[in-house]
Amino acid sequence: MKRNTVLIAGCLAIVCFMTFSVQLVHAASDVRIVSHSSFYTSTNILYVIGEVENTGDVATKFTKVTATFYDSEDEFISTKIGYV
Repeated sequence: MKRNTVLIAGCLAIVCFMTFSVQLVHAASDVRIVSHSSFYTSTNILYVIGEVENTGDVATKFTKVTATFYDSEDEFISTKIGYV
């Protein structure tokens, strides 16, 4: 089974002390999120890095990964999309 890593970056300088949570959402039945983490650069750019795994018998291409960001009060901030 092949694993791919995706990097989704977004400049969220206006929310430098933001906390966020990652909520798993419906994905294709043969692809699953294996791991995810995040970090800020010294210029307050947030990077989210994750790994997805194809658990099916058919190869996938251009699997769409959507990250939705919320503040500490669970208010929507932004959505970023990446492909693996």
